Amino acid sequence: DNAVTSDKIAPDSVQAGDIAANAVGGPELKDGVVGTDKLSTDAVETDKIKDGNVTTPKLANDAVETVKIKNENVTHPKLAVNAVETINIKDKNVTIPKLETDFLRKSLEGRQVFYDDFLGAVLDNRWAQSGTAGGSADPTYRSRLQITTKWEPDAVYRINWNGKLGIRTEKLPKFYVKLGDESEADENKTYIGLRQD
Repeated sequence: DNAVTSDKIAPDSVQAGDIAANAVGGPELKDGVVGTDKLSTDAVETDKIKDGNVTTPKLANDAVETVKIKNENVTHPKLAVNAVETINIKDKNVTIPKLETDFLRKSLEGRQVFYDDFLGAVLDNRWAQSGTAGGSADPTYRSRLQITTKWEPDAVYRINWNGKLGIRTEKLPKFYVKLGDESEADENKTYIGLRQD
């Protein structure tokens, strides 16, 4: 021990090629003796690193790529809140079988697809807006259900979707249809009540 000290070895006097494989074991190296900047790429293989030897504070950003993480190597207890953002999840990495049963149905059941000021008041404003199947964010076109005619291309339809099997008539709430042009005075407009039990 201490027969040869570091001050007796000139810089670069011993090259890596002069040291046989496994000549120096891990227990003989003190912490910090070998810095990461002194290691060549792939000098240390992952199967030679014991559990817990590398912690997140010692890893640089993007030091470990997701493609190098095997299934189930990272579990929920090891993840901090918001550790993985949805933007970092590639398509199909999370599939429907991995989601809670009826997750989507529970979120949609009892809610309406289209937003409507009038119907929303009846249904405690539980309506969401759709821009593809007939809703409109324009107040002029809200609270209106019209029957399409050949000369009325901008007619608006509202439907109910319960998140289960599609359109279920027994799920339709009580609502009213307002007949008349938007420019008409309120006293000239006609309301027809419809109910499906």
